[in-house]
This record gives sequence, structure tokens and C-alpha cells, in this order.
Amino acid sequence: MRTDKLLCALLRDDASGASRPVVILEILDADFFQLRATRCLAFDPHRLLPDQVQAERWRSEFTAHGLWETFGAAARQIHKTVFGTDCVNPEDDYSTYVVPLDAAAADFPWRDIGRRRSKETRRGEQHDAVYTPQLALTPVATFGDDEGEEAGEYRSDGGWISVSAGRPYVPPHLSLEEATERLRRHMPNGRYVPKVRPRDRFLPGEKMEGEELRKRYA
Repeated sequence: MRTDKLLCALLRDDASGASRPVVILEILDADFFQLRATRCLAFDPHRLLPDQVQAERWRSEFTAHGLWETFGAAARQIHKTVFGTDCVNPEDDYSTYVVPLDAAAADFPWRDIGRRRSKETRRGEQHDAVYTPQLALTPVATFGDDEGEEAGEYRSDGGWISVSAGRPYVPPHLSLEEATERLRRHMPNGRYVPKVRPRDRFLPGEKMEGEELRKRYA
């Protein structure tokens, strides 16, 4: 999918049984299957945690942290601080609210989302990586872009999906030709192959190293 802003949330049920965000993260550098520079936009905006004095301390800490180098690092650090364990699969446990921009919700291929799977290794363990190549070039808005990202007011023509299922995230600055070539490099024969060397996924002269990236989003 292509989006100018990738927002995602760790959801928990409130007293009424409605799903509400406990953590809201913004992934500033979503590059196909790599989710890098990330910041915390909001923490426990619906006051779901029982100890609100402690929650306020965490809120100040996380939102003032700046950038984490990767989405996974942000999710694991916050999870370990709040829940006492970093046993979280960020791509699967975090969700993003997707709103199609060029198609009516009824025409958006929701049934295709997350149906493709490949094996990938995360932190030494093998997982099923779900993704949706059919929507790689489809423009969308994500969670909270339109109204009330902290109030939980979402447009009725959207829907929640896992961050993993939204991949590959095609950077919006790429031309159609560049995006198509990068998709071919990431997904030979239409399937994601994690074993492809990272440098082989980029166009000549395109890759940015970590320090460059941090300066870009400072």
C-alpha cells in the first residue's frame, strides 16, 4: 500500500468491550517490508490502565523519546516497560486503520488482505509473514488521518488490518516505474523472499544509511 503517514496502534478492550488504542506509533520510514524510524504519538489516550499516575510518567517518557531506529525496537521497549515482557510480535500485534483513497470501500479488495504468506526469521524465530502484493500500489490513508486519532473516531469506509498484512509499503515518492522495479526486487515471481540481500532490494544510489535517516526525520 502507499500512504503518506503510517499510523498504527496496540489495541485493548475497554470496560464496554470496545477496542481502543493503548499505544499509537507512527512509522516514519516504511520501505516495502522494512519498518524503520518510529516515534510514539500517544500512550493510553483512553485512560485504560489502572494506575494513571504511572501511565502519565510513561506517557511523558515515550512521547519525548524521539525516534526509535526500528518499529520493532519501539514496540518491544514500550511493551517491556508497560507489561513486563518484550514478547510481542509488532507486525502482527499492532493494527492500522486503513481507508481506501481511490476506491469506494465496497470496491476495495478487503478479502485479499493478508492472504499471501512467506516464512521469515524474526529475532531468531521463524514466523509466517503475511502480506498483500495486490494492494502494493494502492493509495490509502491510515489510522486517525481523517478525524480524532486519539478519540477513536474512524471513518466508516475503512477497516482495521495488521501492520504485517499491509505490507509491502511502497514509499510514495517513488515513480510507478521505480516502484514496480523495487517490487520485483523484493518479490521475485510475486512472492516475498526474505533471503534476498538487503542491498539487492534498492535501486542504484537509493539506499540511505541509519545516520542519514535520523537526520532526515530529526
